Amino acid sequence: MSDSSYRPADPVGRPGGDAANLADASPAALFVIQDHQLRYVNRAFAALAGADPSELVGRASIDVIHPDDRAHLLERGYEQEEGSLGMSRSQFRIRRPDGTETWVYATTAPLVYDGRPAIIGTAIEVSERRHAQDAVTRSQRLEAVGRLAGGIAHDFNNLLQVVIGHAERLTSGLSADSPLQKSAVEIRTSATRAAQLTDRLLSLGQRQVLEPRSLDLPRLVGDLRTAIQRRVGSSVTVVLRRGRRTAPVRADRMRLIHVLAHLVDNARDAMAGGGRLTISTDLLDVDEAMRADRPWLRAGAYIRLQVEDTGTGMEPALAARAFEPFVTTKPKGGGAGLGLATVYGLVKQSNGFVWVESVPQAGTRVVVLLPIDGNPATGDAPAPAPAPSVVRELPRVLLVEDESAVRELLSSALERNGFEVVTASSAEEALALASPSFQILLSDISLPGMSGVQLARQLRRTLPALRVLLMSGYAREEFSTGPNAVDDMPFIPKPFATRTVVERLKSLIEPARETLQA
Repeated sequence: MSDSSYRPADPVGRPGGDAANLADASPAALFVIQDHQLRYVNRAFAALAGADPSELVGRASIDVIHPDDRAHLLERGYEQEEGSLGMSRSQFRIRRPDGTETWVYATTAPLVYDGRPAIIGTAIEVSERRHAQDAVTRSQRLEAVGRLAGGIAHDFNNLLQVVIGHAERLTSGLSADSPLQKSAVEIRTSATRAAQLTDRLLSLGQRQVLEPRSLDLPRLVGDLRTAIQRRVGSSVTVVLRRGRRTAPVRADRMRLIHVLAHLVDNARDAMAGGGRLTISTDLLDVDEAMRADRPWLRAGAYIRLQVEDTGTGMEPALAARAFEPFVTTKPKGGGAGLGLATVYGLVKQSNGFVWVESVPQAGTRVVVLLPIDGNPATGDAPAPAPAPSVVRELPRVLLVEDESAVRELLSSALERNGFEVVTASSAEEALALASPSFQILLSDISLPGMSGVQLARQLRRTLPALRVLLMSGYAREEFSTGPNAVDDMPFIPKPFATRTVVERLKSLIEPARETLQA
């Protein structure tokens, strides 16, 4: 674009002239296409294309367009030159000589140029807007997949509850030398592993049970240094960097460790021949200038965790889909492609942000932002001491569960542990059975008609001493707002072991026992 000999042509191909000078000085990118060749471009269009105007005029118009966008533009071009299509608008990518790309929004219309049909057009760069739209689309797609995964996990957890419960009954009922004991143990073990898989599916839908507390993330990373080095092996050098400024975050400690483990594993797998793994933490203030590049960020103070490797990196198209489930760079059998999808769900559930920066054959950096804790003192408060155990007759339980297999299993398990159980398959049936003789309501939340939460609230109006334990194949966070918000009601996620629900039910009546002893 520094060619001093360049002289613009006017719309009919004559060099020079006031019209040509005005067109060339226009900040809008202008171009004319005839016989599928660029017949005229002004300097603004040449700047978009990354070349001098003299290098563009005479070239096939399709040469400057990204290969993936050519087919539909060619079809429109034929129709406009033939006169069967009037004004047209489209978005496409221009590929520059250096290999970079830019998105443009073009408006084209038929034109008679030198006495023959042609196309005249204007173009404006929309790369930032397009990238923002793509980010929103990817986020919506991930959320939709997450909702689907969470729904599947909920239904699957109900089935696993039945499998685990009956497996426990088999293992406790069979003698140690029974030939079926090993099979019963294997069923229970496999069902427990399946429950761990549904836990990962719940993370995609941001529905895991979290126990947030105030954490020093840089310190947590430092404490894990030995474990990280052992995980990546001796061929990878681990470098930890901690910024001068820091602040606590509010998050689930074990889930953060899972996030770090997934990122470290991905980095290790990308450096099969060895390399350097750099994990850095610092305090970052997201301002409007930073949001200009990443408009989906929220302004505020965050702790930034960056996990960077010197491995194989990813192509831009793959990096853009890195957080989608089942997307993986590993060979067949090397991974399910749920690692980064799990990371995405856990970070989003912690009100954070995560993105990938990668260069092929140069390495990958994953950036995680977690908001700082606005009330760090609450995370360090000691947990209340458990109430002392007092031997007393176990109470009467009203069990409400619409899945018959789960209802029968829980009823049988609780009765074997000394509880008196009355069952109902719906909230309406439970209301008809309710009486002061019940001390505990054990109810699923997702019931036909009235929900378990609404049932508990209604029963507490007439039975204020009634203890409540809610359960669901979804995580507690699914019921944090709206009419089914569990608020401070005790909650247990499915699937659970029999001893777990028995202990929770016993713990509900311990405060009452202390009152009786006082």
